[in-house]
Amino acid sequence: MIHVDLIKGDLLSAKSLIETYKKTKARGVRTGAAYHIQQAIEKIIKQQIYTSGKDYNNYKIYTHNIQSLIEYANKLGVNINTPEYIKEHAIMITDWGVIGRYDIHLALNIRSLERAYDETYKWYKKVRKNL
Repeated sequence: MIHVDLIKGDLLSAKSLIETYKKTKARGVRTGAAYHIQQAIEKIIKQQIYTSGKDYNNYKIYTHNIQSLIEYANKLGVNINTPEYIKEHAIMITDWGVIGRYDIHLALNIRSLERAYDETYKWYKKVRKNL
């Protein structure tokens, strides 16, 4: 299980890093924000699967791939209410979490980060009582 405070921590970190980037324009700060957004999304999905009461395969959950996690939740019949923006950008967001940890040259638009953060935060607020 994933404690709700871990998700909240990722969201707080992402918000702080976005604000820091807007003040400093430090590129590495953007990739840090992207990483934390990806991590929050990953944890929201996984926790909903864990608490669904459905039988799940741990091997299928041990991934950072957001699209794969969404597809697996759907296959299990777990309604995770993924925001459309996150579904549409799942591959890009996965890249943020994987590539963004190691490469500050990852192309990131601050408006995309802000939108992904906003969508993730709203989603978190809707599902946190069940996490």
